Amino acid sequence: MLIQFLFAFILFFSHFNLISWNVFLYASLWGSSYALLTLLQMHALHYVETNTLFPITSVSALTVSVIAGYFLFGDILSYLQILGILLVILTVFLFVYKSSKIKWSKYVLLFGLGIIFFSTFNKIIQKFGVDTGDIYNLQIYQYFIGLLLVGILMFIFERKKYNLEKFKLSIKSGFLIGSFAFFGGFALLIALSKGPFSLITSIHSLYILITAIIAFFMFNEELTLKKILLICLAIIAVLLMRLG
Repeated sequence: MLIQFLFAFILFFSHFNLISWNVFLYASLWGSSYALLTLLQMHALHYVETNTLFPITSVSALTVSVIAGYFLFGDILSYLQILGILLVILTVFLFVYKSSKIKWSKYVLLFGLGIIFFSTFNKIIQKFGVDTGDIYNLQIYQYFIGLLLVGILMFIFERKKYNLEKFKLSIKSGFLIGSFAFFGGFALLIALSKGPFSLITSIHSLYILITAIIAFFMFNEELTLKKILLICLAIIAVLLMRLG
């Protein structure tokens, strides 16, 4: 969260004073929600593999987001785009189908539901934010609010466990996570400002396939023929939405 805030502050400093109540409200809601989502995901990953957690929560959040796009933003999509979205949902569902046999404890299931809720809520708030305010200024404040909330939560729950040695170990991973998250988040905001909510969130949900590939190389998680075929299917879905 600190790295993301620093990137936003440095790159968009010229927009720092362009604050409005709408921007501050959406930044506060998104920052708080994003911080909680991140903490829930990191905690859940102690119990569930990346190849299971992200696809399951993604397909659920995607389905809710598509419905929200229709009712909240009045998305009007072509038949090809609708077909592409349905293909994305089918792809993600097939990706997680085997995981239906995995038994989660009620504790982990609760975290999963929290991830689905905050993931959907984040995208809705972002869409409202980009439609009503300056997206550069929005990022400065949303990351600042998120950083404050994480700092408070860490002080309450982790202050006795944390020390300088742990901080040094976390710098490298924190910088990598924060850097990719910042530029990915910025790209998403630009996309939301230019395209229909349902379409953008559908394409965004395909990050789970990239996660599967990275998990294969970094964590030796299984990358089967089925997953490779689904990646190809996802590419077809994006092409359909683009043609539409």
